[in-house]
Amino acid sequence: MRLKVKENITLWRNEGLIAYVALGFLCTFFMEVNALLPYYLQQSIFFETLMSYMAFNTLFSLALSEIFFAMLVVICHNTKLEKITNSILQELHKRIMQGSFIISFLCFGIFLFCVMAFCIGSLTINNNYYGKHVINFACPFVLFLSFPYLIHKGITILCTLLKAFPKHKIHAAIIILLIIAAAIIIPSIFNKKEKMTITIDKEKYHAIEQKTKIKPEKYIEKKINDININDIK
Repeated sequence: MRLKVKENITLWRNEGLIAYVALGFLCTFFMEVNALLPYYLQQSIFFETLMSYMAFNTLFSLALSEIFFAMLVVICHNTKLEKITNSILQELHKRIMQGSFIISFLCFGIFLFCVMAFCIGSLTINNNYYGKHVINFACPFVLFLSFPYLIHKGITILCTLLKAFPKHKIHAAIIILLIIAAAIIIPSIFNKKEKMTITIDKEKYHAIEQKTKIKPEKYIEKKINDININDIK
């Protein structure tokens, strides 16, 4: 067990993944410092940096693709096609591991900062702000660290069960159709709203926040939602 852990740590170090722990820690630290600055000096660069590495949609697409090609292996008996499909599966699994581990280690870096801030804060003030975030980021750290294993294990079990059926090709084909349907339907469920970006003067942004006591984004969104389309000429 200890040897396996050492092997994983060496692998993560060689892949440069340990650096993402430092990135998560430092970005969170600078985000907290940034929040203490006057509004005209505040920047969202550190938050945007973290989010740019957390490719959740990409992971979802890769996981669906891996299941799709695994079912293709179950269906086809052509040696050449099976060989190509297996190589694609290996590459997909590698990409899922990279994406998952990046998110996981970023969350671990944020987790470490929250632990440090909670311990320091507990000595001076009695609040559990960072204590809640310790739990919030410990869970995704564990989840995304185990995500590639769970996907691979799930596919292995699914393929084994399918091959036990006399008409396993039909079942695999049905799963492929379900994957295609999921790839079309799921994004449409979560994509009912159109995202828009607007540029606003920082002074005006701060003034709206001070007067309304809510984030200007929410205030503007409410104003847009209150618009009667029939009144627009």
